[in-house]
Amino acid sequence: MNTRQQINTSSQALLTMPIESGLKYSKRAIKAITPDIHIVEMDMASRGELNTRDLGKLLRLQKMMHEQGKHLKLANISLRNMMFLELTQANEIFDITWNHNLNSDSAA
Repeated sequence: MNTRQQINTSSQALLTMPIESGLKYSKRAIKAITPDIHIVEMDMASRGELNTRDLGKLLRLQKMMHEQGKHLKLANISLRNMMFLELTQANEIFDITWNHNLNSDSAA
């Protein structure tokens, strides 16, 4: 699913996009975000396990967005990926909404 959805929420516009788009095309994705968009939500529902390379890309994306005065949110994160972010203490950096119902893997 490679779709983007723009939602206007009171005074701030929200853009939701799949995490794959954000990781693969981070610089292009940032340039494509219009000035009226203040919050970008990365939907992680379709993402398998995160690794350190993905984390590095997310951190760069977070930095680029912050420099433009925008806010990055991670949504629909699996339990396994949430545990990874907690172990790396990246959960302190990102605004995260995780949904354990989307987790189809065990925390082995």
